[in-house]
Amino acid sequence: MNYHFLLFLYVILTYKVTATPFQYTNYTIEEIERFEVKNTLDCQDYSSYSHIYELQNKQGEVFKACEYQYFCHKNSTCIKVLSPQNISSYSTSNRNSNFGEYLFNIDDVSEEKILISCSEKRLKKKLCETEICNSDSDCFSNKCVEGTCMINKDNPAYICRTTKENSELKVKCLLAYEEKCKEDSECGDISTCSKDDKVCIIEKVQEEINYTKYIFICGLIFIVVLIFLIVIFCILKKKN
Repeated sequence: MNYHFLLFLYVILTYKVTATPFQYTNYTIEEIERFEVKNTLDCQDYSSYSHIYELQNKQGEVFKACEYQYFCHKNSTCIKVLSPQNISSYSTSNRNSNFGEYLFNIDDVSEEKILISCSEKRLKKKLCETEICNSDSDCFSNKCVEGTCMINKDNPAYICRTTKENSELKVKCLLAYEEKCKEDSECGDISTCSKDDKVCIIEKVQEEINYTKYIFICGLIFIVVLIFLIVIFCILKKKN
């Protein structure tokens, strides 16, 4: 076989293995919010993962339950994300930036779709970006503008996820990331309504710099290098 073909095949297969799969369903938002959330070892077929998973609610409480992660529009059926993990990833390490990636259809691997779209304000601020879309159909929002999936004001996206409220496990469907909001209670998952742009985002708290830790690491490196130089010096001295 041709070397370039093998390389191409490797890239494609690797991408499919690492990318997150999705699946079309016949469920609506109303039906999903009526799901019975299980916290036993095995989860139902309509859950996003076969086993219980460690999750977190907006208050920061960690709990274990079956995950039901769906993306929806108000008047249509929903897409199920076949992963218990959050698909909202950060495009930078120190700012609250969203990055929309392609997910692939598990029933037709040739079909891909970007579920996370960008709001106009945050795109201009370079606080949101997506993989390059070529047509509206590449975006869950059905709105591809100059290669970026943008939110659709006329048809906002909703995210459904497992949460825990007053000791009760439930699935809640609220506004998805980057969608316009007025208050935190409108936003889905663990996202909140940003004060500056009034869109739903997951606040990423930047870790404080631990100078003590860095001083310790630098000191350790210095000692290791010093010991190495002393050993080299002793070896050379013996040879002479």
